[in-house]
Amino acid sequence: MTGANLRRLCLLGLVVFAPVACSTDSGTTTPSDPSNPGALGLAVGVRYDTAGLQNLGEFTLELIPSTPGGTSLVNEEWTTTVSLSGGYTASLVSQTLEIPDLRPFAAAVSLDGSKSMKDSDPNYKRKDAAQLFAQTILTENAASRVSLFEFAPADSIVTPGWTRVRVLQGWTSSLATFQAGIAQMLPPEGNFTPLYYTNGSIVRWMDTTTSPAGERRALLLLTDGLATDTLTRDSLFNAALATGTRVYTVGVGPGSDRSTNSDPVAVADLQLIANQTGGLYAGAATPDRLAGIFQAFATTITESTIFARLDISPVPPSGTVITGTVRMENSRGVALAAFSFVVP
Repeated sequence: MTGANLRRLCLLGLVVFAPVACSTDSGTTTPSDPSNPGALGLAVGVRYDTAGLQNLGEFTLELIPSTPGGTSLVNEEWTTTVSLSGGYTASLVSQTLEIPDLRPFAAAVSLDGSKSMKDSDPNYKRKDAAQLFAQTILTENAASRVSLFEFAPADSIVTPGWTRVRVLQGWTSSLATFQAGIAQMLPPEGNFTPLYYTNGSIVRWMDTTTSPAGERRALLLLTDGLATDTLTRDSLFNAALATGTRVYTVGVGPGSDRSTNSDPVAVADLQLIANQTGGLYAGAATPDRLAGIFQAFATTITESTIFARLDISPVPPSGTVITGTVRMENSRGVALAAFSFVVP
C-alpha cells in the first residue's frame, strides 16, 4: 500500500496517540507512568481498507517512536510486536518507512483561552511548546507557514470579524514574527469552550488562505476541558474533511488521559476530533510535557513515519471492537502504546 493511499485511509480508521512508554531500565516503571523522565514516546494510528479488514483481517499501524523531548526516532531500527485482546492474534507482515511528503506545511496552532487554563497551565508552558512547534516546522522547510490563535478568549479581546476567536498571528514563515504573536497572549478569561465552532472557523480560514495543491494543512489544538458546543461537532469535522486538514489534539488537565484530574468525557472529545480528521491525540501528564508533545507532532507531520502491516486471526466480524498494545524495542529501550478500533 502506498503512502498516498495510507494517508487517504487515515480518515477511515480510528487514531490513537499514546505518548507513553516503558523506561529504559529493567521495566520497573509502567508504560503509563508520567513521572518516568526516561520514557520514550510512541504515536499510533490505525489505518485500514474496509474490504481488506473485513475479508482478510488486514490493517496497518502508523508508528512514530520519539525521545522524551519529542525527537522522532523513525529512522532507527525497531523490533515491533503487537498483542490483541479477545482471543485474537496479530501477525506482522511487513514494516516499512514512508517517504516524507516534501511540500511545505501550513500549520495553525489553536490554544484554549478559557479561564480554566489558569489552573491547567498556570506557568504558560504552552507558550514554549507553541514556539518549539513553529521552530521545528519552519526549520524543516523554509517555505512552510505557521499561524497562531486563541479560541474561547474573553469577549473583549475577540478579533473583529471572528466569533470567540482571537488571531494572535496570521500566516508567517518568520519564527520571530510568530514569537511576537505568542507575546500578545493575555491571561485566559473566557467563560465557555466553544471548541468545535471556533476551530471549524479556523479551518475554513485556512482553506481561504492556503493552496491545497502546494501546501499540506494541519491544525494543532490544545485545550483542557469539556466542549460546550458538542451539537456543532460537524462544523469542524466537515470543514476538516472538505479541506484535507488533519487536526492534532493535545489535552492538558482534565483533557489529558494521563493527568491526575483527567475527565474521560473531555478526553473522548479530543480523541474524537483526531479520529474524525486523520490526526493524532496526546495527553500531557503535566504542563511540562507539552513541549515534548508539540515537538513530536511537528516531527510527525514533517518527517517519515513507520508503517507496520498486520494480519488479524481469526478475521473478526463487523462491529468487533479490537483493542491491543504495540511494543517497539531497540537499544534505547522499549516503547509501548495502546490502540483500539471498530471493524466496519
